[in-house]
Amino acid sequence: TYLEEVEPNPLPPPPPPPPSGIFCEKCGREMVIKDGRFGKFLACPGFPDCRNAKPILKKIGVACPICGADIVERKSKTRKTFYGCEKYPECSFVSWDKPIEEKCPDCGSLMSEHVERTGRKLKYCLNPECKNARPVRVTTKAETAKEDGAAESKTVKKTAVKKTATKKTTAAKSTAKKTTTTKTTAKKAATKKTAAKTTTKKTTASKTAAKKTKPADEA
Repeated sequence: TYLEEVEPNPLPPPPPPPPSGIFCEKCGREMVIKDGRFGKFLACPGFPDCRNAKPILKKIGVACPICGADIVERKSKTRKTFYGCEKYPECSFVSWDKPIEEKCPDCGSLMSEHVERTGRKLKYCLNPECKNARPVRVTTKAETAKEDGAAESKTVKKTAVKKTATKKTTAAKSTAKKTTTTKTTAKKAATKKTAAKTTTKKTTASKTAAKKTKPADEA
């Protein structure tokens, strides 16, 4: 039978990245949307001539209380979500809690939504001087003393463990040293005994030879 070699069908080229409608401020090209390690981002299609890239900012639909621009969702270096003005660094507004389109009934400032570890959502005023602002947790003297005591206990425990390990190491070294000394002493004693036996044998052999030679000399 004869099998014809059939060339495999080439894979279709990947589709071009979609345009974003945002133009690169360095070269003027329209930036495209690409997928990266941490999600989608904007990149200049002029790579490698132009290496401009920036994250895609998600708007939350709330205006910045300082300049009126849009507030966007951002990520910190530890991938934690926070909220800031899209005109950063020109505008310095930033908040860990998500701002909402609601005014404080007392001061008229923007409100925010704080999510606790239990999942419960609470509303606070973004004005730190307002009574409706999120309370700052103050550590009491009892909690400070407790933390200091726990830290001291850990330090003492670590020191005790370290001392025990040092004692064990010292004891092991001492035992090994004693064993080596004992072996060396025994070896030396065995060597002395062997030398003494050899000397005794030589002396006995000399005496025997002398006895055998003496009668012949007298004759």
